[in-house]
Amino acid sequence: IYNLKFTENIIKEYEKLFPYEYFTSRESIVKKESCSICGEINTIRKHCGHKVGKVYMGEMCSRIVEEFEILGFSIVTNPFDKYTVLFPQDKEYNYFMLEKLMPNLKKPYDNWYVDILKEKNPEYRDIGRNDLCPCSSGIKYKKCCLNSDSGYTDHHRITLLDNPNVKPIPFTLGSTWKN
Repeated sequence: IYNLKFTENIIKEYEKLFPYEYFTSRESIVKKESCSICGEINTIRKHCGHKVGKVYMGEMCSRIVEEFEILGFSIVTNPFDKYTVLFPQDKEYNYFMLEKLMPNLKKPYDNWYVDILKEKNPEYRDIGRNDLCPCSSGIKYKKCCLNSDSGYTDHHRITLLDNPNVKPIPFTLGSTWKN
C-alpha cells in the first residue's frame, strides 16, 4: 500500500549503479535499544511486541540504539548495507551510469532494472588461442587469460519498463574512478 516493496527493490537497482567500492563495517555490542513506535527499552528477554520494518499508523518501526560499545572497524567491499561509503583521498567516484539514467525517469515510481553482463574487452575480441596474450605477459593466450575473467568488463544495460519508447540504455564502464 505504501510501495515499500517497490522501494526496497528499486534501492537494490540503484546500488548496482553507484560506483562505490569501499565501505566501513563496524563491530559493536548493542547495550541498550528502544522501539521507535512506543519508546520502550527492548532486551533479549523482554521486547515491546512491535515488529521492525512493519508500519504502525504511518510510521515504520525500527530500533533506536541508545548505548553501544565499538569493538572495531573493517574496510569491506560488499557490506550488507551500503551506508558507510569511504571516499579515498585524491579519488573521485564516477557517476556516469546515474547521469545516463536520471534524464529518462519521469517520476519516482518508474519501474526499471539493470542487467550486469560480462563483455570482452576490445583487445581480447579477435585474439587466437595461440597468439600472445594481450596482457603483455609474453605467454600464449590459451595458457594465460583465456579461461579467466581478466579479459572481460562489466557491461550494464538499463531497461525502463514504464517507458517502452526508450530503448535499453547500454554502457560499459571499465573504471569506477573519474579520470
